[in-house]
Amino acid sequence: ALNEGRKVGLLVNRAMPIRLEPDNSQRQWFRIFETLALATPFGQRSLGEAIEADARKFSRTSGLVVVTDSPAQEWVTAAQALVQRHVPVTAVVVAASPAEGEPTMATLIEALAAAHVAVSQFDVRGRPITSSQSSSTPVT
Repeated sequence: ALNEGRKVGLLVNRAMPIRLEPDNSQRQWFRIFETLALATPFGQRSLGEAIEADARKFSRTSGLVVVTDSPAQEWVTAAQALVQRHVPVTAVVVAASPAEGEPTMATLIEALAAAHVAVSQFDVRGRPITSSQSSSTPVT
């Protein structure tokens, strides 16, 4: 998006979120990478709460990309509310091996597809997972 001259912001979900306001300058690359390199976990705040807290900032001319490795589905409703307002929402799902008894990513991906959220799925090495590698919904 930055290469296309569009503004890009960043929200790191923590109890005290880290926010970079949208900007389209070349320096934004460095701000984003520096923030990601230095960010550490702090407290607990659900992804759904984070999306709801900043929902007003998104419009049909902006969008939201959620990157997660968690199969938790509690945020799907918040994402669906944005989709209903015609805000483009994409989920980038990093499929780590679930612990025994944890839900799988396939359940999350199915819920996102039902909410009309675009989904891209990757393994922990950053390689796209195709439908032949996964029993889940095809990815984009």
